[in-house]
Amino acid sequence: ILLRKMYLENKELKSDDLQFVSTFLSATKDKIFLNPSIKFLKYNVLFGKNSTVLLPKMPAIELKKLISELEDIGSVQINEKLLPKQVYIENPDFIIKLREVTDAIIFEPYLKHNAEEIDIYNVVPILESRKLLSPRKEDTDFLHNYLIEAHPNFKRTGLNNFFFLSLKDLLKNNWFLNFCEGCEATGIDVLGIKELQGFKYSTKRAKFSTNIKSGIDWFDVDMTLSFGLEQIAPKTWIKALKNGENFVSLKDGTLGLLPEEWLARAREIISVAKVDKDKIQISHYKYNVIDSLFENLESPDILDFIKERKEKLEKCKLNKAYTIPKKIKATLRDYQYHGYNWLRFLNDSGFGGILADDMGLGKTIQVITMLV
Repeated sequence: ILLRKMYLENKELKSDDLQFVSTFLSATKDKIFLNPSIKFLKYNVLFGKNSTVLLPKMPAIELKKLISELEDIGSVQINEKLLPKQVYIENPDFIIKLREVTDAIIFEPYLKHNAEEIDIYNVVPILESRKLLSPRKEDTDFLHNYLIEAHPNFKRTGLNNFFFLSLKDLLKNNWFLNFCEGCEATGIDVLGIKELQGFKYSTKRAKFSTNIKSGIDWFDVDMTLSFGLEQIAPKTWIKALKNGENFVSLKDGTLGLLPEEWLARAREIISVAKVDKDKIQISHYKYNVIDSLFENLESPDILDFIKERKEKLEKCKLNKAYTIPKKIKATLRDYQYHGYNWLRFLNDSGFGGILADDMGLGKTIQVITMLV
């Protein structure tokens, strides 16, 4: 038997004196007041004009659920013998389920005990061996607060216990990778990733390294990229770069995200390199970009090569006037003499160059003069 007592301003209120205006408001003959809960109308319909109602025999869990809902309206007193002993769940598993709605991903926090999952915002106790198992408030608060702090948007939407992100926000600044790694470190399982249709990105973080060694005429660049145990061939990620993509396809059908800092460095290297299938080479003549593209250079051969070239360049006399060899019987025009000077300067400095005068302006005589 349920016995109801209602009070308004410390005076007992009879059912006959009460009139329901809406889900949110009720009234007496001379006053209008806010209902204590949106469930207030529902349970007044259950009682009708009576102060008592006879309930059928119901399972302990259903009875506990009914009591919990009544407690949202007001205080409840119950004969404890009617309910099984209530016990707190110790060391529950923490779970965050992902669900897709149009172009957004919804995050739903759950606790798990054995095979039973508990929605932390709609706790239904678990009946086990004549005991009602419920989570501790500190466990539900922990999972709630973890989500609140996980993303700036959650501090706004989380006020309604509703967490969601657009795919764009999910991928921005590698947030989702950081989130999954954080959950793993904290002991929270993230479920439902494989079931997302619009989100096919891998939760494995890219690992990469860059090494360089000097060849005869080239610097050979070795750039490795991997996701977990899967190694990505250079031609694969180079193709992605050329297509303006920030991901590569992985063997498991997911897409591996390429980190922004790595993409920026890779684009710079490819822009000055010669790429042939899986070979990446930078000409020795572009030595001046090597120390800016590759941090922490440790190869003595490369460091010595760059140092030697820089010293040569610093010692170069750009305005040096070279003497025309006596074997040259022709008279060079001013611009031809400047071209000859330029070629001699490059040759003495160990640099290469191209003489690109228009046709008929005497490139041949300039080259012959240098070679004599």
